[in-house]
Amino acid sequence: MAADRVDDLKPLILKGIVMIQPYFGGSELSGSELRLINDLVLPLDANELMWSLTLPVGATRNHEYCNPTLGGGSGLLDRVWDLEWRVGMVTSDGDPLFDRAVELVKLMEKRGIGLKSLLSEVSLSSTVHANVSDIEGPRFNRGDLKTLAKFKNLG
Repeated sequence: MAADRVDDLKPLILKGIVMIQPYFGGSELSGSELRLINDLVLPLDANELMWSLTLPVGATRNHEYCNPTLGGGSGLLDRVWDLEWRVGMVTSDGDPLFDRAVELVKLMEKRGIGLKSLLSEVSLSSTVHANVSDIEGPRFNRGDLKTLAKFKNLG
């Protein structure tokens, strides 16, 4: 996580982070994972494969990188607090990992981390991840740009 490596980024000074459809999990399946078990983009079997390929050998999906809410939150959340970062989070209920994002938003609010969230009932297009250079291209959804613009002042 960037908060753990902030000194490596000097002289760049980060003031916050915007998470777009963050990828979190846990050992127990969430309601959105069960509801969207056959999702076209992230079906459960693909999600399971992704975690098996990315977590350290022997780690479960309750590892802090996968499940930052476990046990009241990872120590990395303390680092975000210490850095006084503001956090933006964008996700939609069309994402199988939606409930994980909602859990993290609630935990961050409880811990007093400056947070602005946009938890949408409308699916964001996959082009919300588009490179800035693609803004004029046909693949970029202008509605997504308006969504992201809501976070320009994360206070």
